[in-house]
Amino acid sequence: MLISLALGVFVGAVLGLTGAGGGILAVPALVVGLGWSLQQAAPVALIAVAGGAAVGAAEGFRRKLVRYKAALLMTVGGMSVTSLGIRMAHALPQRALLALFAAVMLLVARRLFLQTRNAANGPVDDALRMGQIDPSSGRFVWSWRTAALLGFIGALTGFMTGLLGVGGGFVIVPMLRRFTNMSMHAIVATSLMVIALVGFGGVVA
Repeated sequence: MLISLALGVFVGAVLGLTGAGGGILAVPALVVGLGWSLQQAAPVALIAVAGGAAVGAAEGFRRKLVRYKAALLMTVGGMSVTSLGIRMAHALPQRALLALFAAVMLLVARRLFLQTRNAANGPVDDALRMGQIDPSSGRFVWSWRTAALLGFIGALTGFMTGLLGVGGGFVIVPMLRRFTNMSMHAIVATSLMVIALVGFGGVVA
C-alpha cells in the first residue's frame, strides 16, 4: 500500500510539473514495483494518470492557460485511434510490448538529452512553426496546416495511449514546443487536458 502511494505521488508530481511523463513512469513503476504484467499495469496507470491530468487541466483552465479548441481537436484525433492501439496491445505478446515500451523510453531519454544539449542554439526556425499563436489574443491563428498538425499529434497520442497505457504527454509536449509558438505553461496545461480526455476515453474503450 505504501509503495503504491509513493509511486502515485511521484508520478503525479512529474505529470503536474511537465505535462508529460506520468504514464511512461507509472507503467514501469507498476511492473517493477508491484510485479504486474504490462497488460495489467496499463489500464491502472491510465486511470491514475488521467485523473491526475484532469486536476492539472482544471487548474490550467482557472489560469486561462488551456488552448481548449486545440485540445479538443487533439482529443478527437486521439479517441478515433485509441481502440486500435488497445486491440494491438492485446494481440502482441508480453515480451514484444515490454520491448516496445523500452524503446519508447529510450527515445524519450534521447530527446531530452539532445534538447538539453542544444538549448543554447536559439529558437526554432519560424518555418517549422505550423501553428502560430496570435500575441494579441493568445489564441491559435487557424489554418489547415494547424488543424492537420494538431490532429496528427492527437492521433499519435491516442494510439500510444491504447497500446502502452501511457498518457501521451511525451508526444504532445515536444511536438507543440517544436511546431508551435505556444508558451511552455500553455503547452503543459493543454497537454494535461488532452491526456485527461484521451485517457478516460481509453479506459472506457
